Amino acid sequence: MRRANISVANLLLMNMKQDNIHWYPGHMAVATREIRKGLKIVDMIIELIDARAPISSRHPFLANYDGNKLHLIIMTKTDLADPYVTVHWEAYFEERRMPILALNVLEKNSAATIVKKALEIGHVVFEKQIAKGMRPQPLRAMVIGIPNVGKSTLINRLAKRKAAVVEDRPGVTRAPQWIKPNDKIWLLDTPGVLPMNYEHKLTSTHLAAIGAIKRDVLPLESLTSYIYKYVKSNYPKLLFKYLQTDAFNDYDSFINAVGLRFGLMNQGIIAREQAINRFYDDFKAGTIGRVSLEVAY
Repeated sequence: MRRANISVANLLLMNMKQDNIHWYPGHMAVATREIRKGLKIVDMIIELIDARAPISSRHPFLANYDGNKLHLIIMTKTDLADPYVTVHWEAYFEERRMPILALNVLEKNSAATIVKKALEIGHVVFEKQIAKGMRPQPLRAMVIGIPNVGKSTLINRLAKRKAAVVEDRPGVTRAPQWIKPNDKIWLLDTPGVLPMNYEHKLTSTHLAAIGAIKRDVLPLESLTSYIYKYVKSNYPKLLFKYLQTDAFNDYDSFINAVGLRFGLMNQGIIAREQAINRFYDDFKAGTIGRVSLEVAY
């Protein structure tokens, strides 16, 4: 499997016709204010990012945050990303002295692994409390991430109950809530947030591709054209495996092949919109295969 090529991605993006993708419902402005308030009362930030697009899925506020909070990055959805590229991303963050765990939050022991790592990093907080003659208090950590990054799934595993609604669509969690897995660590769950807009068009395109932006505001034809060209350039064998044919030479013929492969027909004619939606859903779910949209340098 070839390593993804960002220069190719930029060239493909230049051919996309739509404007930058914007999605900023009113509740996100409220959520962003709540996050800023929450930072004042926590010891640690646990930031979830998507392994398929580790840079795009970081919130710019945290990417540029230079406060005095401990910071643990959780790279989620590793089962959907190119494992070779994921290893390089782990090294990228470690080289920058940013503690990181790369895992699939659906795995049985993921919650325990995260709690253990957070407590290892947070020992300095306990040491300071003991030095002041205080009884160690629970480590307070804020869990933050973009929509649909796996945060609600993780919170439910940490809480050992359904504390957060889990759906494969962005914008479900709306209000901050405290989760207390044990007497050593308390977690402040926060809604998934995106900035009002992004400086780089490629960032919003990657977020749309991984499902962080609501489908109803997406230019799906342009987006899936980008995804098709990117996968064809970097992971061509996956397209053959997906359709069991290579009888396509451009986006239009590929979408036709999707319609034929999955029987998406309407009175003998390929239902183009259904085929586009099917390809988009299969890409997000990893049905096509493990694809990374960004690589570490």
